[in-house]
Order: sequence, then C-alpha cells, then structure tokens
Amino acid sequence: MNEKYYLRFPSVLKDAIQKCNLKFPDETLWKYEPQIAFRGIVRKPDDDLTLKKSDFSSYAELGRRPRGCRGNNISWYSCSCSKSRKELEAGLKLPRPNRRIIQGIINDNKGCIYITQNTGHIDWWIYENANPAEEFEVIRDE
Repeated sequence: MNEKYYLRFPSVLKDAIQKCNLKFPDETLWKYEPQIAFRGIVRKPDDDLTLKKSDFSSYAELGRRPRGCRGNNISWYSCSCSKSRKELEAGLKLPRPNRRIIQGIINDNKGCIYITQNTGHIDWWIYENANPAEEFEVIRDE
C-alpha cells in the first residue's frame, strides 16, 4: 500500500493516522465486490427523507465518543453499517420513533471496509470526496 494512502480520507482520520499511528485491521478490504449494506439514521416524522453525506459521518466526524471506546480505536472513524437488516434492527432496538433504516451499495471507489464475520457489522472508512448518499435510499415500511 502506498505510504500516503491516508490522504484519501477526511481530515479527522488523516490526523489520527498521523498523530496516533492508527492502523486499519489486517483484514481490511481495499478492493472488493459491491456490498449491500444497511444503516440507521435519525429523522423526525415531518423531516425530509433526502439523504445527505452527513448521514454517513463517523463518531469522530460528529465529535462524539461511543461508550467504552477511546479515540485510538480505528472503528471510531468509520461509518457503521450492517450486512443484515434484521441484525441492524435488533442492534438499534427498532422500531423506535425518529429512527429509519437506509439501504444501499458500498463500493470500493467510495472507501475501504472491514466486516466482522460473526455479526455482519461493517466498518466503512469513506473517502473524503465520496458521497455515499448517492447509492442509498430510505426503506419505507408500509
């Protein structure tokens, strides 16, 4: 891998790679077939359902820290998704007011991924200039 590979990522991840010597898991996929993925988002009932790039922000980009996680965990800098809608619904304890599920395709031209095999959880490190909202849509339950 090119030693300047990290330049593709948002500044918060670039800085962490340089300053904290963060490393991607050995099993990180840089080239892969398109993956179907699900993600939870927050929307009030009367909110616009148009997806934005910010719907794919990592905890680090949002300035939040997940419980039990320090800033030296590379997962904190990823967009969290799931390979399974059912697993995502269980993990988010859905249905809940103001929570929606989006579905779309993850491509290697938008970032690298790490898939946790036993859960189907996807850590997706999205490239700075990528807009994943183009490939996703809100699932509308009737």
